[in-house]
Amino acid sequence: MRFFLITVVLPLLFIGYTSSKEIFHGDENEIDEINLLLNDGRKENFVEVKRKNSPSKAPIGKKKSKKEGDGIKKPTSAYIYFVCDCRMVLKKKGVETNKVEEVAKLCGAAWKRMTDEQKKPYNEKYKADRARYEKERESLDKRIGKDLNKPKRPQTAYFFFLNDFRKEMAGKSLPQGEKIPSLAGKIWRTMTPEQKKIYEVMAEKDKIRYDKEMEEWKKTKTMEKDQMKPKRPLKPYVIFFRTLIVCIARPQNESNFSYGYKIWNAKTAEEKKIYEEMAEKDKIRYEKKLKEWKEAKTMEKNQMKPKRPLKPYVIFFRTEIVCKAKPQGEDIFSFGYKVWNAKTTEEKKIYEVMAEKDKIRYDKEIEEWKKTHPMNEIEVE
Repeated sequence: MRFFLITVVLPLLFIGYTSSKEIFHGDENEIDEINLLLNDGRKENFVEVKRKNSPSKAPIGKKKSKKEGDGIKKPTSAYIYFVCDCRMVLKKKGVETNKVEEVAKLCGAAWKRMTDEQKKPYNEKYKADRARYEKERESLDKRIGKDLNKPKRPQTAYFFFLNDFRKEMAGKSLPQGEKIPSLAGKIWRTMTPEQKKIYEVMAEKDKIRYDKEMEEWKKTKTMEKDQMKPKRPLKPYVIFFRTLIVCIARPQNESNFSYGYKIWNAKTAEEKKIYEEMAEKDKIRYEKKLKEWKEAKTMEKNQMKPKRPLKPYVIFFRTEIVCKAKPQGEDIFSFGYKVWNAKTTEEKKIYEVMAEKDKIRYDKEIEEWKKTHPMNEIEVE
């Protein structure tokens, strides 16, 4: 048995190992050849993969797509575009492209040796895909009523480090089973406080930027807020607090709120009654004003929102039945249905054409209306 292993099995393993090395040696000549095929314009040398927006791997089972929670696909980087073309070149040369690590090494080495001019086509693809992403993102944000002027949240020190790490690892091969975020996390945990300091300073500056921009944004939002909407009714304790506690001196080292609660809890039900009556009156005031405000908002919305398209029968009813005299003792609607049902398909066609035109009118007007009316403003609170 030992003789069989030494004479037969081990030589076969060695041959397989050396043949694998011969395929994936990744020397300068092979890298130059890949770069030549990719950048000399001879696209006929390999089959170009056609994609709708950007390249993506074929799904395996129920693999999650690289989309955000709102379904917008993130832009594909220039390097990923290059790797897709590089894989096709390697496949044409007979290299097994299912060996991810070896292919990543070859593509990474080829990408490093490329000049800015050679990378230009892939950078242009990325810019086009980035523009597509930003357009879809802006369209969605407008549709859901998101404020595009709201400042972006400040980044943490780790995310500043992660951005630098991604740039540093661009085109480099990763250890087996590793991904950039997990690898970056491991490195971040081993860094000293001194090494992290540069990123913490960047995070602190970004937080100052955010606080300043947020303060400005809040001022503009307060000005834009609907001033006509009535204020909510006050509770009995709030009325008591505003009328008495704020105006009197409190004991030293005690806040207005804790002092106010002490006095309020010490009052009898009879003493609290006056504030409860004031709160009840304020509630009646609020409900009346709110009803008026809602009616005004509904009227405004109905005046501006396009009218829904009419059905063929409704057009027929309005143009024919309303003007005609109905039989005595019969309802106008039941009479209208009888006349409509008695018509042939050919006779109904004229009303169907009119309904189709009205639908085209509605679709066009509602599209324009949605641009100026975000979803969260359509329904009155």
